[in-house]
Amino acid sequence: MSAGIVGLTILVLIKSCMSFDVYSNACEDYSDYVIRYWSRRCYYNPDVLSNTPMMIIRNGFPLESFTITTQDGYILSLFRIPTGNNKSNGTVFLMHGIFLNNSVWVQRGNKSLAFELVEKGYDVWLGSTRGTKFADSHLRFNTSSKDYWNFNLDSLAYFDVGAQLKFIAQKTKKRITYIGFSTGSTLSLLYSAGYPSESRTLLSGIIAMAPTVYVQDIQLLRHFKEIVAPLERELARLKMYGVFHQHYINKVLVQICATLPHFCKKLLEMFAGKLSTQFLPDELLLFFSNCPSGTSFQVLKHYLQMAESGDVHRYNYGRDNNLKYYHLSEPSKYDMRYVKIPAYVIYGRSDIVATETNVKRLFGELGSTRKRLVGVSDFTHLDFVTAKNVDQQLYSEIFRILQEIY
Repeated sequence: MSAGIVGLTILVLIKSCMSFDVYSNACEDYSDYVIRYWSRRCYYNPDVLSNTPMMIIRNGFPLESFTITTQDGYILSLFRIPTGNNKSNGTVFLMHGIFLNNSVWVQRGNKSLAFELVEKGYDVWLGSTRGTKFADSHLRFNTSSKDYWNFNLDSLAYFDVGAQLKFIAQKTKKRITYIGFSTGSTLSLLYSAGYPSESRTLLSGIIAMAPTVYVQDIQLLRHFKEIVAPLERELARLKMYGVFHQHYINKVLVQICATLPHFCKKLLEMFAGKLSTQFLPDELLLFFSNCPSGTSFQVLKHYLQMAESGDVHRYNYGRDNNLKYYHLSEPSKYDMRYVKIPAYVIYGRSDIVATETNVKRLFGELGSTRKRLVGVSDFTHLDFVTAKNVDQQLYSEIFRILQEIY
């Protein structure tokens, strides 16, 4: 190999690490990313590094944006994609999982669940949880404040979910079907169990995809347990109380993944289990464009507490603060028997995050008289939002359920 070719190769690799070529940000094979400047198997995907409103508009759908302030002062953006029909088939609220934001519902072009729902005549609303993009403001605190990050799963379920559902119901005068993924599903069930009367008034049904309610056998949480104490001390020393909320993180990750795609694939597998063949390499940078998204360290600790106890309960502040917040020395448990609205639980048989054992335990405890459990063959956790055949294996089931509800 001549010195000139070696020099050119080095320059290209340096450029790969320092910048991101917008004309080649999706490749059909992981190995092509390194040579994406000349590979014919790479192309430009405009949705890479795009946000939710940009993708909705780019795909030709109408967009309505609303700002909601929760009871405890958090300011959330709520996006609506109204149906073009004079009469909708129903109102649907979509809630993302942890480390994600509402872009997950619109980032896959014509395979996006939000767009398919609109095409079938549903009035679609995209929810947010505090700390994520478009939901990181507060009336008094900013994200550099410790007080801003003083929230857990209870806060997300009651304040964030509750406020958005009430707003939608007031706006549409209709009951809502809640569709969630992972933590988004968990929040619907915590909300319904914790506030059964309110949830029955607002919701016509829940479709819970890969719910992480019982989490005692999640391997990642076992690893997290070993480092939580020193990690919490170090983050407190650095005055960091939230994780992954910095807006530059996704841009940096996309640049890294364009150069080291196999590393980023392993990174995904570390958090969500081995990727199935349903995850396409050309969606790698698209996925990292909005993931990870922000949440609080307290939310992660809440999951860890439930993993250790084997139950689903409110956040444990410690005896003294439990007495202050709950007037109890121990936090109360969520009783899933109080979930009385129609509930449809969909899980992946190869999911190591929302495991089959835990999901079946949850399903057995639900108090709904109308409930159904659906297992999707070979689906892993991320397949619910990334699988190439998601429309055939998952969406078809969702649409059948919606017809049952409405």
